[in-house]
Amino acid sequence: LMEQLNLGESTVYRAIQKLKDEGIIERIGSNKTGHWKVLF
Repeated sequence: LMEQLNLGESTVYRAIQKLKDEGIIERIGSNKTGHWKVLF
């Protein structure tokens, strides 16, 4: 994701954290084998 968007690791981390905090995405399953679910 970092390479595709040409952003730094911390920028991507903050963006994902913001989406989680706002209830837009949630993690389903474990960190290794899970996936993201987009909530609308």
